[in-house]
Amino acid sequence: MASPAPFPPSGQFIANVRSTARTVRQAANIKINTSAIDALLSAVPQATFDRLKNQHGVSFPLKFTSLQDEVNFLAVLALLNTLSGYREPFHTATGQGAYQNVVKLLFGLYITQPADEGESLLSARGLAGLGAETVEQIWNVSSYQERPHESLPGVTVGHRGGDMHDAVQLVVGCCNETGRILLDAGYGSLGEYVMRVIGEAEGKIDVEGDVAAADYIVEKIVTLIPGFRDMSTVLDPPQPIYIFKKAFFLIFAIYQRLLLRRSDGPLTRVPRMPNPAVLPMFVDNVLPTMCLHLGLIDASESTVPTLQAWARSDAAYKAAQTGVLAGGKSVKEGPRLTAEEAYVVRAAALDAGQVAVERAAGALGAREGLEWLRGMTEADFDGYLWSVAKDDPALRRVPRMVERDTIMY
Repeated sequence: MASPAPFPPSGQFIANVRSTARTVRQAANIKINTSAIDALLSAVPQATFDRLKNQHGVSFPLKFTSLQDEVNFLAVLALLNTLSGYREPFHTATGQGAYQNVVKLLFGLYITQPADEGESLLSARGLAGLGAETVEQIWNVSSYQERPHESLPGVTVGHRGGDMHDAVQLVVGCCNETGRILLDAGYGSLGEYVMRVIGEAEGKIDVEGDVAAADYIVEKIVTLIPGFRDMSTVLDPPQPIYIFKKAFFLIFAIYQRLLLRRSDGPLTRVPRMPNPAVLPMFVDNVLPTMCLHLGLIDASESTVPTLQAWARSDAAYKAAQTGVLAGGKSVKEGPRLTAEEAYVVRAAALDAGQVAVERAAGALGAREGLEWLRGMTEADFDGYLWSVAKDDPALRRVPRMVERDTIMY
């Protein structure tokens, strides 16, 4: 059973993500198939890879009032970049996936003027006071379900419950907790805190390098805000595992947006950010699903029975799809995983990203015509896998792993 893990040593957060992912993958006897990695990367055209690698979904048609305003939007987006386990219920209720609904929620919170003309709903006070009704209104969903009356035939009664109720409660709980912590720490918004941390990390880039600066940001975000503490203890004997998907996504998103701000001109001083090329992959449910389905990882002999079963069911799914034309928009869930099982397979995917970059920089990138792969980063590989899973109709239909009741991804 998954249980809490201690924080990594200061200055070693990113290093511990990489090392614990490999340790957990090996302990769970999940193998990495370098031949499949080589085949995947050598077959993709460079133009296609370059088109897909940057599609992380962080460009928005909004006019922000200040740099801190934009950073706050991105920071709350990263905090709420979750609910992947509710993909099917979201499609059923809204016709869109989890990430699209997270973005819709952020837009709604950003443009909604509080009834009392008070602070923005994305401020610390706004998050602390966010209610379920507001989230339901923006998503246009109901937390009520109808069921037959226990003693009156033909009569139905409404009650709160169901998948959308659970998703709403996860969001509200995460926002309320984060808002209270920020207020107690003296910050008016998550963006204000992140801007302070970025400013402190900026001085480390030239002196200690991008890794140290990125590590500093991750540590400060994760240690203050529980919603970013993507870490646990798994397996027997117990092994710590650190993923920090949302913290890595936050660094990437801000880096991308600040690059654009620099290109707009010198009207506002834009702080420097560490290059996300130094980061591991931002592992959610899509990346492990793609890694397993594409054969990059092999869980067929894993010590985790559910992951073994998933490997068998995916093999059967691929066999059943042979000769079938891709089509249809139905969304089907993959295996329901516990927190421990999910951490294990996410660790395996993260480690596969490390190996893919090692292959690209080494033997694979040395092949004629594949020299362009030498510059591939884990963030690039992440972006490609995540985007091709949505860009390719056949891959979009692959049932994705599901973990409910988590706000980590």
